[in-house]
Amino acid sequence: MFITELIAEFGTDHFYNCDTFNEMVPQSEDLVYLRNVGAAIFEAISYVDPQAIWLLQGWLFVNEATFWNQNRVQAFVTSVPLGRMIVLDLQSELIPQYGRLDSYFGQPFIWCMLHNFGGTLGLYGAAENINSGIFNARSMNGSTMVGIGLTPEGINQNYVVYDLVLDLTWRTEPVNLTLWFSSYVHRRYGHTTADVDKAWQFLKSGVYNFTGLRRVRGKYIICRRPTLRLKPWYWYNTTELKLAWDGFVNAASELGSSPLFQHDLVDVTRQALQVLGDGLYTQIVRGFQKKNLPFYQENVDMFLQLLEDINEILGTNKQFLLGVWLNNAKRRATYSVERIIYEFNARNQITLWGPLGEIRDYATKQWSGVVSDYYYPRWELFFDFLHLSLITKTPFNQTHFAIRVFETVEEPFTLDNSSYPDAPQAILPHMNNLPVSTTSDEAQTAAAKAVAQRLLNRKAALFIIKVNKTISHDNKDTFQVVKDTATGKVNITGSSGVSACWGLHHYLKHYCNCHISWDGDQLLLPEELPDISISVSALDLYRYYQNVVTTSYSFVWWDWNRWQREIDWMALNGINMALAFTGQEAIWERVYLKLNLTQKDIEEHFCGPAFLAWCRMGNIRGWGGPLLSDWHLNSLQLQHSILQSMRDLGILTILPAFAGHVPKAFKSPYLLEPKEPLFRRLGNMFINELIAEFGTDHFYNCDTFNEMVPQSQGLVYLRNVGAAIFEAISDVDPQAIWLLQGWLFVNQASFWNRDRVQAFVTSVPLGRMIVLDLQSELNPQYSRLDSYFGQPFIWCMLHNFGGTLGLYGAAENINSGIFNARSMNGSTMTGIGLTPEGINQNYVVFSSYAIRRYGHTTTDVDKAWQFLKSGVYNFTDLHRVDGQYIICLRPTLHFKPWYWYNTTELKLAWDGFVNAASELGSSPLFQHDLVDVTRQALQVLGDGLYTQIVRGFQKKNLPFYQENVDMFLQLLEDINEILGTNKQFLLGVWLNSAKRRATYSVERIIYEFNARNQITLWGPLGEIRDYATKQWSGVVSDYYYPRWQLFFDFLRLSLITKTPFNETHFAIRVFETVEEPFTLDNRNSVEVARRLHSFWRNSSVWSELNTEIEIKNCKEDLEPHSILVLLLVPQALNLFVCCGVILV
Repeated sequence: MFITELIAEFGTDHFYNCDTFNEMVPQSEDLVYLRNVGAAIFEAISYVDPQAIWLLQGWLFVNEATFWNQNRVQAFVTSVPLGRMIVLDLQSELIPQYGRLDSYFGQPFIWCMLHNFGGTLGLYGAAENINSGIFNARSMNGSTMVGIGLTPEGINQNYVVYDLVLDLTWRTEPVNLTLWFSSYVHRRYGHTTADVDKAWQFLKSGVYNFTGLRRVRGKYIICRRPTLRLKPWYWYNTTELKLAWDGFVNAASELGSSPLFQHDLVDVTRQALQVLGDGLYTQIVRGFQKKNLPFYQENVDMFLQLLEDINEILGTNKQFLLGVWLNNAKRRATYSVERIIYEFNARNQITLWGPLGEIRDYATKQWSGVVSDYYYPRWELFFDFLHLSLITKTPFNQTHFAIRVFETVEEPFTLDNSSYPDAPQAILPHMNNLPVSTTSDEAQTAAAKAVAQRLLNRKAALFIIKVNKTISHDNKDTFQVVKDTATGKVNITGSSGVSACWGLHHYLKHYCNCHISWDGDQLLLPEELPDISISVSALDLYRYYQNVVTTSYSFVWWDWNRWQREIDWMALNGINMALAFTGQEAIWERVYLKLNLTQKDIEEHFCGPAFLAWCRMGNIRGWGGPLLSDWHLNSLQLQHSILQSMRDLGILTILPAFAGHVPKAFKSPYLLEPKEPLFRRLGNMFINELIAEFGTDHFYNCDTFNEMVPQSQGLVYLRNVGAAIFEAISDVDPQAIWLLQGWLFVNQASFWNRDRVQAFVTSVPLGRMIVLDLQSELNPQYSRLDSYFGQPFIWCMLHNFGGTLGLYGAAENINSGIFNARSMNGSTMTGIGLTPEGINQNYVVFSSYAIRRYGHTTTDVDKAWQFLKSGVYNFTDLHRVDGQYIICLRPTLHFKPWYWYNTTELKLAWDGFVNAASELGSSPLFQHDLVDVTRQALQVLGDGLYTQIVRGFQKKNLPFYQENVDMFLQLLEDINEILGTNKQFLLGVWLNSAKRRATYSVERIIYEFNARNQITLWGPLGEIRDYATKQWSGVVSDYYYPRWQLFFDFLRLSLITKTPFNETHFAIRVFETVEEPFTLDNRNSVEVARRLHSFWRNSSVWSELNTEIEIKNCKEDLEPHSILVLLLVPQALNLFVCCGVILV
């Protein structure tokens, strides 16, 4: 049954491990019994999988060698057809069994190095045995050896011996170990010195030259439960260890910047100090036995100081931190009860190993945190018992000590939940020393290679990618790209995973004319890769990405595959800092439950998925919810994948912090005053839970006053508020840096004058806040605010509101603004950021272009892009462009079309795209852009038709009115049709992504409602209706079209009956309209665009558009989320906060 279920779930490669008698003796010595047992075990597997091969771990033949004589082993292993069992000769480097067991009587075996028990630490290896044993086993008469194996009980220790085994796998004879160790040192550190080379030779001839049969478990005296009967034991000369330690310390001046050297320096120091501890222990026992209290106490004091020193040196390296082990355990948990269980498991395994310490200290670890909080108090208690014995002249009672140490140290340690750092504690950063990723070069190399593999598939083999932090200049990302003319491959070295990916993209983009975008990729590589030899360093420390609302407008329904694509895109574009907000509601739920809120209280607070961004910022409460448990579970899993992927690439992740907004169950103001004790308590609790679950890169976003005005203008108040917000974070994470999204300084510029901004931002130590100058391309604030009075800032392009569609950009401003900000006197600019509210639009503004995007170009499309550049992408005004074109808005008679460009240029660009379709029509990216330009042209044409409709109505000219109405509705059908030809413009993609996030039908209903409401009404009563409008096929046909049709019916009735048009009645009727399910087609973009072009290109309406239309859209330039809703109904159970007014 098990094998059947296993294969159904995972498939099979036909190999199965089974160890029935692991450290157990069979109940009978009878050969027939043993043969039948072996056959029965195999039959239980092969009955389901006739191709099965049994992999037997041969530890039983070592551990119970007296039972497993030749005859019994032969009976057992030959009960399986020859070749259908493979035996792992588990400790071949010390106690090989294949010799005494006649090569397992014909069954294949694998020569294995066991090496380690319990994952313990301690320098140890059997290099000489390894160097000869593999070849002896292979050449033995009748050998059935089929492989070499690594079978340690735990890893992350003594890598040198594992590297030796793996190296010997490909060799035909033993190596010269002296030369091999020298080569290993050079490979490991990048270069070597005489001191460190000698040090490794001492290690080779000492700790790594074990040849005995005694089991070496790494349980040094300091790691064991104290007793008077411990006996130090070494297989090497400790003087050689001391000389090796000398060599490492002497080499530190030259090699100290190498992370691997730092690891080994700590490891050798640990080994030397704990061996010294053995000597101090011996003297302590001698002093106790001779009742020499002064001599005894002197050595006790040195021993305890030694433990403190060991803990300190271990605390300087991430590989030796208890916090890494514990936090990894807790991160695997979804719920608090799981976190408790997993942490207990992690603590118990490395200490008691069982309820009562059944194999206590078997898996002991010399880690910072274990030494200080487990070994130290255990030894301290032991010494107190001995001291009391000496003073009172009574015998030391080991039994009483054992009971006391279990009750007061050992068991409490396993049950504790104190947090430990999972990174060495560093000096706090300032402007010239802001944080960068600490992920290892190896991990970042692997991650960058994986990005290349996903992007290029088999062609990834043309690029040799590696990460080397040392090529960085001033911690700024650097990449080197060099083509090897001999191999034809391109070598890319980056100072981080991000910079390596950035280097790859730079080469693909600028040398191979490739293109990677949200809309799709064009990756036609030339047959011969172009020559290149460049080194490029970033001019700024950071490239930042995301707006706090992008998570809701664009990312909300993403699964891991889509997230992975986005993270790859980020790395390829050099982005090394990004928000990581997924899953925070699950953390808040834990905090609220600890504060005795009910599940109902929490459900009433959280918004639905599409509106979480505004719930987090305190703009709304409860709308679109509730959030069900599956959402929390899936979001936590997704966040762990996101964080792991980002961190592996060297992307700094920014977690959320407490902004002050609380559920109504607190029976306090919606926004807690930051100076209140509850604010600090909540902030601390949230950050604690957050770090326990996700770890941290020490960056936190917090926007307390997003589109809200502080209750006081006083400078002292604002300074105290800023300090309180930061303290709520830094209490828990002393290395915290507050990332502030500077929209408040744009949105409420009249409040945030220079003095108030200075009081607020300088309440935090310089370098401990980074400000996102959020709309630098149009409304930069860094200049009027004196570069934020010394706080670092990031120049950001906001560009988009609500994820709306529509061709638009401020290319000229972007092209000059970045450089102006960087070169400004006293500039504290430290990066460039992309902060759109929504993505998947106007990619040209985020990159650059035509031949790369399509693989090749034509004169027509090149001219078309130049018209777009000088027109739609040359916005320089301060008027907000929301992408809310007339066709997308709830109809009224008061709209006034407004453009910042000449519509003739748009029409000529449309000509160019249609003319280029014959040659470029097979390009998916060209098809996307053809649809996008056609959409833009048609909806602008809709503005002209609307103007004529209003004119016809006002003049009571029914025929003229109806003629233009018919054309307008036809236009909407045509827009819907062209949008329906490309996946990027389908409503179904958005809706189906939402529904796929659901597990149960009730979730599907909630999520689809969220998805539909956000892009239409945006709230229960349309509070900011059409703010996030989308010109998608399906929205046009089933939302815009019936809305306009109903409007035109009202106007027509008004003309026929000669009664005034009643806008209020129309608003009530159109609000009650319900969209129905729809089906998407997949017609061809080029065909539809050509037809529409031929029909609409020469319309006389274009001439109407050429008249100067300067009156702006009379729809007021309202800030997002600030429209006052005056119509209040009892049914609106959720709270909306708009302009500071709570609507019930």
